[in-house]
Amino acid sequence: MYSLLSKDLGLNTGYNVEVASLWFGLCLQLKQMDSVEHIKEFLGLHGRMKYLKPLYRGLIKLDKSNGHEIFKGHR
Repeated sequence: MYSLLSKDLGLNTGYNVEVASLWFGLCLQLKQMDSVEHIKEFLGLHGRMKYLKPLYRGLIKLDKSNGHEIFKGHR
């Protein structure tokens, strides 16, 4: 199901901010490591913390050191 949604529907690359933030939050909860690169790119493109804070928290939960590095890189 994940591959259908991410690849066929393009949810990893479609950057409607609201949809993407919900999708990436779900990916983090499901521990989909292949979505981390897409999340990093998304975080670099958008500045609304309403959508970004939950993703940063999810990244830090998933991989603490990498999550902190991503956060520091996008300050």
